[in-house]
Amino acid sequence: MTMRAFVSLVLILVLAGCARTKAFMVPTGPAQYAAQPPSKAIETYVPGQKPNRPYDEVGIVKAHYSAASAWGSADLSDVLPNLHAKARDLGADAIIIASVNRYLGPALNPLYRTIPNVEASAIAIRYRSAPPPPPSAEALPRPASFAEAVERVTNSVVRIETDQGRLGSGVVVAMEGSTSGVLTAAHVVEGAASVLVMPPDGRPYAATILATDLDTDVALLTIHGASVRPAQLGSVDLLRPGEEVAAIGAAMGLDRTVTKGIVSAIRPLGGVRVIQTDAAINPGNSGGPLLTSRGEVVGLNILKFQDAQGVAFAIAVEDAIKRLRAIATTGRPKREPPTAPPAAPVSATSQGIVTGTYAGPISGTQSGRSFSMQVTFTIVQAGDSISATWTTNGGSSGTATGTVIHGEISDFRATQAIPCPGVFSGSMVVEQDGKKLRGAYAGTGCGEPVTASFVVNRQ
Repeated sequence: MTMRAFVSLVLILVLAGCARTKAFMVPTGPAQYAAQPPSKAIETYVPGQKPNRPYDEVGIVKAHYSAASAWGSADLSDVLPNLHAKARDLGADAIIIASVNRYLGPALNPLYRTIPNVEASAIAIRYRSAPPPPPSAEALPRPASFAEAVERVTNSVVRIETDQGRLGSGVVVAMEGSTSGVLTAAHVVEGAASVLVMPPDGRPYAATILATDLDTDVALLTIHGASVRPAQLGSVDLLRPGEEVAAIGAAMGLDRTVTKGIVSAIRPLGGVRVIQTDAAINPGNSGGPLLTSRGEVVGLNILKFQDAQGVAFAIAVEDAIKRLRAIATTGRPKREPPTAPPAAPVSATSQGIVTGTYAGPISGTQSGRSFSMQVTFTIVQAGDSISATWTTNGGSSGTATGTVIHGEISDFRATQAIPCPGVFSGSMVVEQDGKKLRGAYAGTGCGEPVTASFVVNRQ
C-alpha cells in the first residue's frame, strides 16, 4: 500500500461517518388520539415560547441525527421532520422543544469523535377544543302559540343552588359581544361562597357572581363551559295591562314550572319599572323569567305578597341589565333622572305623611318554614326620605329606610340586628292617607332566605 493510500484510509476512518436518523415516541397523556394525516402541519415552539391556547400533553417525542462526515452539520432542522412525524402518530397538533443536544460522535474508527450529531426531545401537545359559542339570540319568528313561546324560553332557564341551601331560578341572556350571563335574584345568591347553575341538560356548572344590586334584588352571574341559547329579550314599553304573560322557574324545587297570568300594572319603583302580574309565583321562582306570548323575556320574577292572591312582581329585564352592567363596570348602578309626575292633583298621600307608629300582622317563609307574628314600625319622615325602627313579638328587631314617591315607599331596605344579622329589600304602598301601610320584602336573615308581607295600621 502506498503512503497516499494509507493516508486516505486513515482520513476515511477518522473523518467519515454514516449519516443516519432515528426517532421514537412515548405516550404520556391520559387520552389517546387517532394519528394525524401526513399532510397535517405540526406547529413548533422553541424554548422560551408558549402556546397561547389551552392544550393537553399527549406524549414525548425524541429524534437523533448523525452527519455523514466531519465536514457535515447537525442541527435542530435535521431532526424536526422526525419529531413532527412522531407527533402526528400521537395525534398531536404541535410540539414544544424541551432540549437540543449537539455533540461530536464517533467516526468509522470509534477511537475518534469527529462526526457532528444532534439529539432533540419535545413535548407533543394537542390543543383543547374551545367550547362552542352559545347560539345567537337573534330575532326569531313570532311563535305560533303560547306553548311554543314558553318552549322557546324554557331552553334558556336554569336552576340555581348555593352552598347556603338556597334555591332559585335564572335566565341566560346575551351581554356584551358574544358573551352570555345569567340573570337571577340577588337574595338567592347574596353571601354565597359557591353557586351552581344547572341548565336544561341537568349538568351542574360553577358560577361566578359578577354583579349584584340589592336595591332592586337582581344579580348577574357568569358560567364557563356551558352552551345555552340566550333568551330573546323584549321591552316593558310594549307591554299593556291585560296582556298574557307566563312565569318559568323551579317552583317548590320543580324545575321549569310554568304558570300563566296577565299584566296587572306597570309601576315605577326605586328607579326601575316593576311589572305587577297575577301569574302564580312560589318559592324557587325567584330570578326566573316573565315572558310574553312573543317568546320574549320582559321581567325577572322577584317577589309576591304572601297574604294576597294574584299579586306578584317582576323587575323589567332591560332595567335590571342596565343597572347590573353599570355595577360590573363602575361598581355603582346607573341612576336614571326622576321622571316628571303626572299632571294630576297630588293628594296628601302622594306627598307622603307617614311619620308615626304602625303595627299589624306580618307573615312569610324562612328557608321554606312559614311564620306569622306582629310587627311594629316607628317611622320618621323627612322630606321624601323615611327612617324607621321595627320590632316583632318574635324577638327580632332592626332598622329600615326608604323613599316616598307617589304613594309608595320605594328603595325600602330593612336591616335586622337581633337575634342575628339580616338584610331585606322590598316596597310599601301608602293607603288611606297614610293610615295604613301594605308592604312586602325578601332577603336573608340569620343566613336563611326570607320572604314576608305585612299590613300595618297607624296607632
